[in-house]
Amino acid sequence: MSNDEFDRQMSFIVEQQAQFASDIQQLREVQAKTENVVARLANLTLEGFNDINAKLDLLVDSQITLTEAQARTDQSFEDLNSKINALVDSQFNLTEGQARSEKDSREVNAKLKALVESQTILTEAQARSEKDSRDVNAKIKALVESQTVLTNAQARTDQSLKSTDEKLRQLMAVAERYFSEGRNGR
Repeated sequence: MSNDEFDRQMSFIVEQQAQFASDIQQLREVQAKTENVVARLANLTLEGFNDINAKLDLLVDSQITLTEAQARTDQSFEDLNSKINALVDSQFNLTEGQARSEKDSREVNAKLKALVESQTILTEAQARSEKDSRDVNAKIKALVESQTVLTNAQARTDQSLKSTDEKLRQLMAVAERYFSEGRNGR
């Protein structure tokens, strides 16, 4: 083999090695960017879960408060029923207490009206709670879908990295075989 042929072979090998080193550097940069994106997505996902947990805690507290208010309302209805029964008995037994009965009736009606308004407020609050629950479920679904996309992207990156590693090993084996056989471009 002449010096020119040897120089061409050496130049070719050096160029290939330089290209290989450049490709490896590019892969490292892409991998670093991918790791950064994955870390940011993981942090955002964690923040989202923490936010959802806080909202769920608030929702549970609100539900407990609503349940307690409903129990108080039920007790008020029982009290009101007792008062109405006493009023009916009084109406039958005392004719001269008619004026007082009418006054009591107005108070009961006012209380009934207040109870109806309270029940309306509780019903509206329950409807808002159900809407908030649906919103939270939709956000959880979106987070799950985002996590699935991220997992798929990571799998593709891993596969690409494995393929690159295999090609690198093959290139190294070929180069080593050429050098060990003393061929060096001959």
